Amino acid sequence: MSSLVQVVQLAQLQDYGIASDQITFPRVTLSSDSRLCVRHNTHDPSKARATLVNPRQPSSVCSWPINDAESALMSPDSPLLALRVGKVAEVYNVEEKVRHSQYEFSKQVDFWAWINGKMLAVVTEADVYHWNMRGSKPRHVFARDPQLQGMEIVGYHHDASKLWLALSGLALNQKGHIVGMTQLYSRSGQLGQVIQAQAVALPQYTFSRNLHPSSVLVAAVRSRAKEMSGQLHVVELGPHKAGNTALCNSRGSLPFNSCQPGDFPSAVQISSHLGLVLVLTKHGFLFLSDIETAQLVQSVQVTKDIVFATVPASREQGIVGVCRNGKVLSISVCEKMLYQFLVCRTMSLYVTQRLLQVVWKPSYKVTSV
Repeated sequence: MSSLVQVVQLAQLQDYGIASDQITFPRVTLSSDSRLCVRHNTHDPSKARATLVNPRQPSSVCSWPINDAESALMSPDSPLLALRVGKVAEVYNVEEKVRHSQYEFSKQVDFWAWINGKMLAVVTEADVYHWNMRGSKPRHVFARDPQLQGMEIVGYHHDASKLWLALSGLALNQKGHIVGMTQLYSRSGQLGQVIQAQAVALPQYTFSRNLHPSSVLVAAVRSRAKEMSGQLHVVELGPHKAGNTALCNSRGSLPFNSCQPGDFPSAVQISSHLGLVLVLTKHGFLFLSDIETAQLVQSVQVTKDIVFATVPASREQGIVGVCRNGKVLSISVCEKMLYQFLVCRTMSLYVTQRLLQVVWKPSYKVTSV
């Protein structure tokens, strides 16, 4: 494994009595890198539980009975546990042991996720809602595009202003390949479009030529499993801010020639400090790309197991992910080794200079890589 990338095991879910066949999507959810919730059965199948693990403090664990709940989500920073059965959603305050909110949707709920500690995004067969725990009922945000009908919804993202939203789904095509579609929606313009992408992110980033941060769509796609190359798209989103240059749009390649057949991008996370995009595939392959040009910097396999849930790593500006074998991994870039890599390898002069300005420290010396 390249020393550019540090991989640290934070926890092992089987150590908490969770059977391996229970470590699946969507039974395991990460609302933050310190809030991992598992909906699992005990020896009595009728008595399911929700177990909360803090991967940063593996000894910190809580568990509650949830009976016949089909989904369990723990708030990223408050004592709120969301449970759902069919169309009915309930939110409990686990510290006060009281039900905080309840609502029955008109259509089946296909996906939900915490937007922040007090707001849930709920995706039904036809619509997307935001449910503020300080309010009385969910508020309709936009209609689900027909192109995403029949797809398994796997992600919902928003930018810092919550004016740009992205809903992602996966499906098998007629040839048995995994295809991904993402519906990008602008709340200010009340307009949406659907793009091909299995995984996306909507970070804030200040480009080198700009005075102010921008919302950015970062999308990764491998359109067909037989293709040896995927694509990374980086699109600076509007509106344009005075003092910034014109909105940019970059595209780069993601070589899949070393990946397993059928592998595809499953998660996109951003290191805003380094200005790097981290694209993780289902089978544990990691691409590091420059966010300003979409140029590939390095690629490496970080695990041989399937990774199915990820969140940003707040400390390392990398990824915290859950593997099918129960390992919870922290994946990040070693800045010292990135410096060594940049001074010893031939890359774009612009990318090299930009990254060296970020990672260089007086104590760093060049050694063989």
